[in-house]
Amino acid sequence: MHTSIHYKTLGLPHNHNYNHPLLEQVGFKLARISIQHRERYQCLSPQGEESAELLGNLRFSATSKLALPQVGDWVIVQEFEPGQVLIHFVLPRKQLLKRKASGSLNEQQPIAANVDNGIIVQSCNRDLNHNRIERYLALCHNAQVSPMILLNKTDLWETEHLHVQLDLLKHRFPKTPIFALSCKTNAGLRDFKQHLEKGKTYCLLGSSGVGKSSLTNLLLGSKKMETQEIGSASDRGKHKTTHRQLHILDQGAILIDNPGKRELGMSNEIAGLDNTFDDIQDFAKQCRFSNCTHIHEVDCGVLTALANGNLSQERYSNYLKLFKEVDFYAATTLERKRKEKDLSRLIRVNKRKKQ
Repeated sequence: MHTSIHYKTLGLPHNHNYNHPLLEQVGFKLARISIQHRERYQCLSPQGEESAELLGNLRFSATSKLALPQVGDWVIVQEFEPGQVLIHFVLPRKQLLKRKASGSLNEQQPIAANVDNGIIVQSCNRDLNHNRIERYLALCHNAQVSPMILLNKTDLWETEHLHVQLDLLKHRFPKTPIFALSCKTNAGLRDFKQHLEKGKTYCLLGSSGVGKSSLTNLLLGSKKMETQEIGSASDRGKHKTTHRQLHILDQGAILIDNPGKRELGMSNEIAGLDNTFDDIQDFAKQCRFSNCTHIHEVDCGVLTALANGNLSQERYSNYLKLFKEVDFYAATTLERKRKEKDLSRLIRVNKRKKQ
C-alpha cells in the first residue's frame, strides 16, 4: 500500500485548475484512479490507497464507458468507511487514450486518462510490425500524447540483426524516440530509465505478450505483475495482465500497465493520422486538386513521391488502409446517430397520438 503520497508524486500538474465546490466541503478530497475492476476501483491520495466505488447517480447518468472513471483519472471522493470512498465526480481530462471497441462498429473503448507519454512496446519476434506501430502512433497523436517506441526482448536477436532492425525503425519513424532493452538481461534498461521524467505519466501500449508486465516488474524492482514465458509454438508471450493499473516508480515517474490486444481498430483518429503521416501530408500540398484521394488523380503529390521513391509502398498502403478504417467508423457512427434520431422522433409522435 502507498503511504505519505504527495499530489505531485501522483502526477498532479502544478498548473492544474481542478477547483470544484465539493472540494471545499468537509470529507471530500482529490484522488487518482490507480486500478479499475469493472465497477470497483482503487484510488490514491495523500492518505494512501483506498477502495472506491461509484456514486449511483454517476453510474446511471453515464452515457458511455468514456464517461466513467478510468485509470489515471482525477476524481473527487468522499470517505464513508475507513479505507473506502465514494467517487462523486470525474474531473476534466487533459488527455484520454482510447481505441475502437472490439466487436463494435462505432463504440470506443478507453485505455487510460491524463497520460503524458505512450510507450509503444514491440518485441523482437514475430510481433514487430511497422504498420501496427503506425496504428499506435495515430492513437497517441490523436490524444495529444507524446509517443516513444520500445523494442523489447532484444536478447532474442544477434547484435548485428538488432542494429539492422533499429536502423529500419529509425528510418520509418525519424521523429519518434526509440529504445531497445531486454527484461531478461537488463541490457538498455539504464538508458531507458533515464528518459522517464519525475511526475510524468507513461502508459504501456502493445499487443498481448510483448513483455509489458515484465517491463513493469523490472521498472518497479519487484514482481507485482504476473508474467509467462514465450510460447514455443507461437513465438509469442502469453497474455497475463487482466486489468489496468497505475504504479509509482522509485525515480518518480508514473507507469500505467494495461491488458494487450491482438487487434487495434481505428475510430476517429483523423487528427492522429495526419500527425503520424505528416510526410504524406507534406506531399499532398503539391496535389493539383484540393480533394485529391491520392489514389488515381493526375498531378498528385503523394503518387509522385511514391513513384520517385520518396515514399515507400508499405507506408503508402498502410496510410490508405488506416484512413479507410477511420472513414468507415465515421460513416457507421453517423448512421447510428441518424437511426437514434429517427427513433426519438417516432417516440415523440407516438406520445402525441396517445394524448
